[in-house]
Amino acid sequence: PGLYTVTLIVTNANGCSDTIVKQNYIEVYDLQPPGVSDILTATVSSSTSNEISWEQSSADDFDSYILYRKDLFSEEYVSIAVISDINSTSYEDTEINTRDNPYCYKLQTVDICGYAIDKDELTEYCTINASTITQNDKIKVEWTPYIGCSVNSYELYRQETGQSAIQLIASVPANINMF
Repeated sequence: PGLYTVTLIVTNANGCSDTIVKQNYIEVYDLQPPGVSDILTATVSSSTSNEISWEQSSADDFDSYILYRKDLFSEEYVSIAVISDINSTSYEDTEINTRDNPYCYKLQTVDICGYAIDKDELTEYCTINASTITQNDKIKVEWTPYIGCSVNSYELYRQETGQSAIQLIASVPANINMF
């Protein structure tokens, strides 16, 4: 932000005028968009919803977050929520089909002057969609890769029907999407 001097000159119909000068009178915010508030997780929370969480903006001139979801047909990012509370760091995206589709998101932070980083420059974060196929006495699990941050490995867990214990059955490298 910068402070600016204002000079006002008033002239009437007879040509008489007066001037007033105010030093450091108006504070103008910068013309730069606020920094990126990175998405931390894009998680499937049920068969009809995803939870998206992000880091809180540190912008002094914060106005809102705009959350975008990639349209499954056009592949364009469409606004699904405008969140005006700077303290909000998550959103539940509902009425979607997480059983059949992975969903991709982008988060844009907007300042009070309407400046924001172009959504095409933002990193997309995508949920994982998993499927299983029974092959004789085995089950083949396949999944879409997580997109948005680097993944070192995927861990697969199994819970036997009627059992409460969940056990780790495999850890596979990030370049493998099946087990």
